[in-house]
Amino acid sequence: MHALPVQDAGERSRIYREDLLGSPSWRSLKRAMDLWCGCWFWPAHGIEVAPLPSTFAEPSEETRDVARQIAAEMRFFHWELEFPDVFREPGSGFDAILGNPPWDIAKPISKEFFSNIDPLYRSYGKQQALRRQSSYFEDASVERDWLDYNARFRAQSNYASHAASPFGDPEENAKSQRRFLVVRGNKNQQLHSRWRRARDRATGFVDPSHPFRHQGSADLNLYKLFLEAALTQTPSRSRYSTQARRRRLPVAPEKRPDSHDRRQAQRVVATTSK
Repeated sequence: MHALPVQDAGERSRIYREDLLGSPSWRSLKRAMDLWCGCWFWPAHGIEVAPLPSTFAEPSEETRDVARQIAAEMRFFHWELEFPDVFREPGSGFDAILGNPPWDIAKPISKEFFSNIDPLYRSYGKQQALRRQSSYFEDASVERDWLDYNARFRAQSNYASHAASPFGDPEENAKSQRRFLVVRGNKNQQLHSRWRRARDRATGFVDPSHPFRHQGSADLNLYKLFLEAALTQTPSRSRYSTQARRRRLPVAPEKRPDSHDRRQAQRVVATTSK
């Protein structure tokens, strides 16, 4: 596909659609990745078919159906699948990333949700808004949607906080709340050691490094998520800087941009030399 001229967009699109997206290997990997990501957003009403360690490799059709629904709703984007030529081996990545980072905090906002039901909701005072909410919840579907809306943010926070070390290995987690106590005493350490050795013997498609290691358990800082993702998608020699209010602020103090860099682009920039 890369050998085709840039102007041949139609043929590029056909190859991408038929040879990549239509590939059984690509589809199999996507199902596995969607299932893994879907575990963090699994709905309570589908807990009976949630994947277990013993069934993850061969999930039931009911489990696959729920995973497909979650993937479609959350729109999972797997960088290793979308850019296989970039992430073809551990430690590889982009040479540069240009972007306009978000500055928001991801959390439930009642005005955002209920304004879709009542366009005047933003104009109500606090007490009037609470009374209106009670009237909206007389419709059970609205209350369920509100609970799902809140749960989605909670699930995103859990994913960002724990996906980097999902097995709760004591050696990987300094914080006690991120460790799994499977059995008491020394047997817990022995079990985790066996589990760790089993993981070390396994081979995977992606680099074991994970971007999100510095989020707390509260609301998500989208700017921090953006920077963490950028750090793991470019080689380790990269340099990062951001422009804020007409001046560039270094993200990595030991790699401050030089005077030429400071006059460059007004977006977040990550550069590296091969």
